[in-house]
Amino acid sequence: MNPILFAKPYPGATTCILIGGLGGGELSDLGEMQGMLWIVASEDAQPVPRSLAHGTVEIVPPDRPAAEIQRVVERFVARTPRHLPSLYCTRGTLGRQAALYEAAASGVFAVLEQQHRARITREKDGFTWQRHLLQNLPAFLGRRIPGSWQGALAGLPAFVCGAGPSLDVTAPRLAAAAGTGVVFAADSALRTLAKHGVAADFVVSVDAAKQPQKCIPDGFIPARVALASISPPTWLDAAGRGRCLFLSGNQITEDWLCGCGVRRSAATVQENCGSTALSLARFLGCAPIYLFGLDLAVDASKPAQRHAVAADSALYVASGYNPDQAMPLVSGNYEERVPTFALGDWRALDARLAGWPAGLVFNVTDRGARFRNTILVAPGDFAVEGSAKADRLERLPQPEAAAPEIAGAAMERLCAVGDCVGSLHNQLQEALAGARFDQVVGILRKFLASDERARLMGGFSFRLMPHLLPPLETDATLWRNIVGEFEELGCVARAVGSASRNP
Repeated sequence: MNPILFAKPYPGATTCILIGGLGGGELSDLGEMQGMLWIVASEDAQPVPRSLAHGTVEIVPPDRPAAEIQRVVERFVARTPRHLPSLYCTRGTLGRQAALYEAAASGVFAVLEQQHRARITREKDGFTWQRHLLQNLPAFLGRRIPGSWQGALAGLPAFVCGAGPSLDVTAPRLAAAAGTGVVFAADSALRTLAKHGVAADFVVSVDAAKQPQKCIPDGFIPARVALASISPPTWLDAAGRGRCLFLSGNQITEDWLCGCGVRRSAATVQENCGSTALSLARFLGCAPIYLFGLDLAVDASKPAQRHAVAADSALYVASGYNPDQAMPLVSGNYEERVPTFALGDWRALDARLAGWPAGLVFNVTDRGARFRNTILVAPGDFAVEGSAKADRLERLPQPEAAAPEIAGAAMERLCAVGDCVGSLHNQLQEALAGARFDQVVGILRKFLASDERARLMGGFSFRLMPHLLPPLETDATLWRNIVGEFEELGCVARAVGSASRNP
């Protein structure tokens, strides 16, 4: 009998993760793997698959602490920066130690999902992230959410809206109470809220792919928009620069800015728009906080419906979501277990809420994933009392701006990096023309050897670095695209730096 219960091969994989004993069987479909991480009880760790050379198998017992298994998996995955390992679970995971294997598998799934998303995003969006960040840089330096906002709306209820399908059910209930509290909306929830006459006090858009024209209803101008440094710069025009504010995020160019003396915003970007909106409500001191449309799960009978009906489906075309794929199960609000398409996001938000004060967060929904330390409210039971919010919102302090001398010095250094990229144009083009890709790699490696240059190229540096490692890529189209993006970012850096230096 084939010992494999579940297999998820990864294209191009040279390593794999195996969970469970083989029960005396032999794996026949591993191919020529160069390494394997085997999560298996010591008594079940035989036979070692013959397709693996001696010494390439790392064994981890499933009874190790979850955090330790996670660290081992992360370290193993990092060995192959271009390809994730294939994953295999054996029938041996169903035996007497099934609970341990299930917990270990859950941790492996979470790491692989996070790594897959990070790598796909890095490859697809690293260039876009950095172009947006550089274009947003002057506004980011001048309009960050200040620390003085902390607790400024204490005592006001908050209604935090994601775009999950439950919002279609709960939005009418919210509409009746929207004037009694502060409405925080993820960008893709705006159209559903507008259908029910709900105007958001804060719109949150922290995704590099979500253009405002796909989110903002016709005739609607948001009162305040909280953005990430990588958000599309078109939000600044669509909403008006005076309505936009920036949150610090996990970008290495922002780390570089900190070294220049630019302080991080006290409120920060979280995993997605909904989670960021929730954290912003907490930062402002709102209480209680009511969640709407933060489902992070699907109905097993209708897995294709991930979002409210009015959300523009074009926003999610490139997400790679396949409703026919097997999804991990998490605790549900009305069902014991529900399938989630965002296990990493659910884990992070669940852990965050577990540490918040008891009785602070209520989840108004008829479905979805359950979060610890929240109080479930059926839509028909939702009722809230609040007080006037307009004056409190108007009295919020002005955004924080970097000191002119600090901002000016940062722009000078940005401009210098742009000039450096421009100086490499002839060398790169000659190497491309002669298909001397080793020379292209050498030029780019030398450029990134400067810590400042690597940080100012930020997300694009992460896209670039795996291609600078052996074995050498020989696809001419790949290198033309990479060099084209590299030179375009250099032009943006030079233009933004020069414009800020000479307004």
